[in-house]
Amino acid sequence: MFISQARPCACWVVAIGCSNFVSGEIKMQTNSQPASGNNRLASASSHNGVDLDLTAQGSDEGAVETSLSENSSFAGPSTVELLDPRTIEQREPNRLSEAFESTSFQDLVDSILNARGNTVPIIVQALSQEELAAGSIVRYRLISGARRLKACELAQLPVRAVVRPTLTDTRVAIDRLVENHLRESLSAYELGTQLLHIQQLHAPPSKRALARLIGMDEGQVLKAIDIALLPAEVLAAFSSPSDIRYPDAKPLKDALAVAPEAVIAEATLIRAKNGLKPSEIVKRLSDAAASVKTKQGVESFNTPAEAPSELPVEVDGKQYGKVTQDKKGRSVINLEVTLSPTQQAALGKAIEAFLRRRLHRKSTAGDSVSPAQTKQTPAKPNKTQAAESEGTK
Repeated sequence: MFISQARPCACWVVAIGCSNFVSGEIKMQTNSQPASGNNRLASASSHNGVDLDLTAQGSDEGAVETSLSENSSFAGPSTVELLDPRTIEQREPNRLSEAFESTSFQDLVDSILNARGNTVPIIVQALSQEELAAGSIVRYRLISGARRLKACELAQLPVRAVVRPTLTDTRVAIDRLVENHLRESLSAYELGTQLLHIQQLHAPPSKRALARLIGMDEGQVLKAIDIALLPAEVLAAFSSPSDIRYPDAKPLKDALAVAPEAVIAEATLIRAKNGLKPSEIVKRLSDAAASVKTKQGVESFNTPAEAPSELPVEVDGKQYGKVTQDKKGRSVINLEVTLSPTQQAALGKAIEAFLRRRLHRKSTAGDSVSPAQTKQTPAKPNKTQAAESEGTK
């Protein structure tokens, strides 16, 4: 076992030869706080007001591994151990299964086989006594290093791990996100699912803080979250959710806002056919929403204008009242003149006669009564009516 300085930046690397692995545990007490002497895993440096623990090495396995350490949250001893991969569980969102089928992952497996183990440790935390399941060999929970853990499992080698003290769920989730993204960039969907998980925890940091920690623009972080929130049918239209790019977030979100049913129906058709490029899928989903929007616009243009909700009651250009509609569509006549009982009775008879004529016409011609039709041009009186009218003067 030896400790060496990887490069002039004062980042220290602990290297433990796999040939020394006998009982399944080789421990070295370390301290995550910067200290003098050689017995430490890493030195802390400050970046934008956030302390970062850096562990670097010059192997093919990776250049830099980064994890957060805010306000001494990792205070206390940590250990570097060789663990059986089967004793480590993964629970929270991590990488998609396809990440373990890529060429780069196979290169990682080959590198670990050649080195007889992972040179850069993964990061785990020990389960509490309450979390230990009876009869289970699981003793640790993975914080970061899913690809290295899987590679060691496939290579049937013990995995070198830094065992950290018990951390909060938020601390674990942020560490995992930062380490994963800096080691090999997560896809927009993978990043979005991990960001969503962090946002659902007890004390999540702001989106702006998360963006700064992973070195991304806040707008890009929001796009990743939008992609992770896409309906399952839309995600299934792509060969993999990882095919969805950051620029695709807005057109997909806009399409779902306009016509969600049409977009989901189109996504189902696309899934049944397959063979389309991601850009072609995005265009088809956007076009599906656009066609619905265009159709709605034409229908709206061709719809007859509704009758005014208020009509004045006028005589010789002077207003004496108005006809309105209430919330239930019923006609209401408001007169601004005082009527005697006799005049009120006459008005009631006139309205009754009007309704009788209109209802009779409706039953025979399918016409309907509307407030707009209450304003009628008076019929020209016949000769008898004119004579009677003259006699009353």
